[in-house]
Parts: sequence; structure tokens; C-alpha cells
Amino acid sequence: MGKIRIVHIVLSMNQGGLENGIVNLANNMRGSIFENIICCLSEGGEFIKRLNNSVKVVTMHKKPGNDLSLYLRLIRLLIEFRPAVVHTRNWAGIDGIICAKMARVPIIIHGEHGFETKDLLRQDKKRRLIRKIILSTMVNRVVTVSQNLKNRLFNELGIPLKKIVHIPNGVDAKKFRPKEKETIRQRIGFNEDSFIVGIIARLDPIKNHRTLIYAFKEISNVYSDVELIIVGDGPLRQMLEQEVNKLNIEGKVVFLGKKSGVSEIYNIFDVFVLSSLNEGMSNTILEAMATGIPVIASNVGGNPELVVDGETGLLFPPQDVSSLLECIKGYILNPSCKHGHGDNARRRVLEKFTIDRMVKSYEQLYLDLVEALL
Repeated sequence: MGKIRIVHIVLSMNQGGLENGIVNLANNMRGSIFENIICCLSEGGEFIKRLNNSVKVVTMHKKPGNDLSLYLRLIRLLIEFRPAVVHTRNWAGIDGIICAKMARVPIIIHGEHGFETKDLLRQDKKRRLIRKIILSTMVNRVVTVSQNLKNRLFNELGIPLKKIVHIPNGVDAKKFRPKEKETIRQRIGFNEDSFIVGIIARLDPIKNHRTLIYAFKEISNVYSDVELIIVGDGPLRQMLEQEVNKLNIEGKVVFLGKKSGVSEIYNIFDVFVLSSLNEGMSNTILEAMATGIPVIASNVGGNPELVVDGETGLLFPPQDVSSLLECIKGYILNPSCKHGHGDNARRRVLEKFTIDRMVKSYEQLYLDLVEALL
């Protein structure tokens, strides 16, 4: 048997958690057994640069809205490549499932990495129905990155449990690791003695930065040597900057925008906060934990599967400003607890959430499905 060819279908390879996972997977799978091709439906994206040379990338340049020509072009592409496996991701990958079925690809896997705001609010009934029909009838397996997502697909969409596989994300614990905080702060230009709260997330409604900003406002009223660093960009940047100005905390809040090389930035944080309305399985939480800093996260989605409350960090009810305020205050007042939770967080990553563990799980899934056809 030759190499197992896998075509990963994704909207783009722009910066994001899902795309980061694809890079980590494709770059670390055994090249002697697997061949990976990434098919971007719309555009390429900056994460293509991170891929190994052995990973082929194809861009389909999908037009905005419904692009019927995409179906014909994608079907032709799949017939030409003749993959053993097509692996699609999230809502954008539904088109890929239909095309893979029409191209008679023997194995179709779909990955669910998290819901969008409209999915969370259950506003789009048509989308839910399409998802239910296609995932129930056209795919061999559905992979979820969290147990929470697995439960939702079963309970809300009726996807058979035997079709759903839970494979958690993995993080590069060699890249994301504790480093000398004071040295990095000096080099980047932050006060060595400040208590720094950090968040790394796209500036999007589902990430709910406003709860963090309002909690930080209250913290800054009590403690003078605190700073909030917001890393990421997105459609809400202007609105959030205006909110910060309205609260008169612009001198204590820094918007760093989109950054590459965030492994060093984590090391300037005292605590990492993720105040999302929902999460699949957050790569940034895993990266913060691997860096050895405690995580304060909203108790939603896959967050409690990563953060052990009171052991590796703290969980708070979503949109609860006062609870988040108390979590941050607790770490300010108890540095030994902060350090202990950070140490525990890294230990938990090394035990359960490494890239090697994730890659082996995906490789075994692909091998099992291919061997079942022989």
C-alpha cells in the first residue's frame, strides 16, 4: 500500500486556532505513511508559511456567497488527486463533504472545532438542519476537539455517538514554555513590577472582551500597578478601544494587535484570561498553560476540560464581571497560589495535551478507517 493521501478542506489558512491545529497536524504526521494536501476554499493565508515543504496547498478562490462553480472545480480536483481521505472542518467544510461524496472519495471525516455566535444562540435553524442531515448521512466520522462539542452534536443534532470521535487539541510544549519574565518585559518595554493581565484572541463578539475590560476597570480602581494587554485584531477593535477610553483606563490597557511569535508574549503575563461566550477547545488556553501561567476562563464549552478550577486556574460564569474581578484579585493577593497554579497547568499539558498525543490519535483514526476498507 502506498502513502495515504489526505485532503484537508478549510475556508482559509488565515491566523486562527483551527488553522493552527491543521499546521501542527500536517507538519508532524509521519511522512513515510501519510501525504497531506490542504485545500483552501477562499484564500491562502499567513499560516501557509508555517507548513513544511512536503505539504501541498491548493487555493480555490471561492467567490462571496454561493459560488456554484466551486462545486465543479472542487469535484474535479478531488477526482484528480484521488485521496483516500477528505477531512473537512466546521461550517465552511460542508461544501467539501458534498463534493467529496460526488467525487466518490472513500473516507470522509468532518471536524467540529467550535460554534459561531449564531450557532450558540440557535438562531439559524436552516444551518442546523443541513448540518444534521449531512453529518448523519455523508461522513464516516465526526471529530470534535472537546467532549462538550461531542455531547452537543449528539444531544442537539442527533448525530450517532458511534460516528463521533473526541480528539483534544495539542500544544507544542517545547515552544510554549516558561522563560525569564523580567528579562522579556524589559526587552519588550513593560514594567517589571506591574501585575499584567493578558488575553490573546481575535476581537470578535464571541470572545467577549467587554467583560474582561469592565472587570479590569474595577481592578485598576483598587490597584495602581496593573496593566491589561490585549493581543489580537478583528472587527471589534475600534469599539473596544472606544470603550477603554470611555472608562478612562487607556493608560493601563495596551492593544498590541495581531502578533506572530506570541510564545514570548505569554511570558510577560501574570495571568491569562479568556472571557469567551463559548469555546471549542482553546489553543490559547493550552499555550498559556504550557507557558506555566494560571488561566482564568469562562465556564463554557471546552474550557472546563482544560482548566481545573482551583488547581491549574479559575473558572467563572460567562459575562459575570464581579466573579472575574474576584478571580483576578485572588491572584494579585496570593502570589504563591498564582505560581502553584501555573506549575500545575504546565504539568497538566505535558500529561494530556501534547502535539505528539494529538497527532497519534489522528494518525490512528486515519489508519483504522483505511484498513477497514481493505
